[in-house]
Amino acid sequence: MVKIFSPFIFLALLALGCSKIPDNDNWLIVQGFLIVNEPVQLRIMKQDGSAPDIKRAYLMEGVIEHELVTNPGSIIWTTASDMLPQAGSLYELVVETPERRISAWVNMPTQITLVSSSAPSFTIDPASEGTPIFSLNWVVQNGESRILKLESLEPSEPEIPFLVPSDRFLITNGAPNTTSGAVLLDTDFLRYGLHRLTVYGFPEEYEEAYFYQPSSENGPIDEGPDNVINGSGFLIGLSQEVLTLDILQ
Repeated sequence: MVKIFSPFIFLALLALGCSKIPDNDNWLIVQGFLIVNEPVQLRIMKQDGSAPDIKRAYLMEGVIEHELVTNPGSIIWTTASDMLPQAGSLYELVVETPERRISAWVNMPTQITLVSSSAPSFTIDPASEGTPIFSLNWVVQNGESRILKLESLEPSEPEIPFLVPSDRFLITNGAPNTTSGAVLLDTDFLRYGLHRLTVYGFPEEYEEAYFYQPSSENGPIDEGPDNVINGSGFLIGLSQEVLTLDILQ
């Protein structure tokens, strides 16, 4: 089964929920991302979390219609392999059920352009208390933010025997970034071996939800991003650039 794209801070957006949902058994909720050069990832459900009776679901790219398909019994929808979202394009999602027709528009961010980056292979000193070890810079695009995701590609590799807490990547680079680059510390890593560093670009308008901090004065936020017409939920476009880093022993 294709998994919903949720392994980084957009989980915070999911936790905020959608706008208030009408008391309607046939109301549909959409949670999804269009990621450049990745299969479309959508979750379409009723209020109770059950799968709706969907007659058709498709993406419109201008006058071109891309039919969406699903695994049997699944409510995770993906496009056929010949349709991968492209940077800078405009798409409309349409979902039709016997009771209603919902839609959502998404402008894909522009492609991320890297200006420079450090050498992708480096040796780490386990006695370090946190030293810059890798940097990268990109072209800043108006209205867009960046978020970084770091994954170990070799989880069987040994952990780096730091004398201080490590695996601190989410602390140093776990928030939206509107500057022209980022710096990784050696203590951002947990183990040796190959790592995948992904830079995502997303609409800056979603930063407000991410940085929201509830307090006794304003209380918890009860509305998350919502751009679904005749339904609730969101469809967000993301661009991406992927680098491979190698932590040597």
